[in-house]
Amino acid sequence: MMARRDGSKWVEKAIKEMQDHIYDLLENSYKRDNHLNATECLIALRNSCIREQEPKKFNDFLHYLCENQKTLDLRDFFELLSSKNITLITKTEAADSDVKMEDAKLLPLKNEIISQE
Repeated sequence: MMARRDGSKWVEKAIKEMQDHIYDLLENSYKRDNHLNATECLIALRNSCIREQEPKKFNDFLHYLCENQKTLDLRDFFELLSSKNITLITKTEAADSDVKMEDAKLLPLKNEIISQE
């Protein structure tokens, strides 16, 4: 769906469905058994959002996961993302992004602060 060029609705639908799938994987994870699959899907979503010039949708979703990490117990998931250097999409990767490289690298650190509260 992401590659379809006959309308932007397909790109939006594909992003939303992938976000829902990732969230479902995380929500239904038993002892973190879905974290690796969710990470692979997140990487695919990130690459697609860069290619389709939709960095805000990816960045907003990653922020959403970060904000809800206590509910879903995502501390280990964010450690996995950090170990794979998965960050917000930056201006250098997509012109439409409003995230600087320094800010993208801070997301895991912000997550640690949230989890300690």
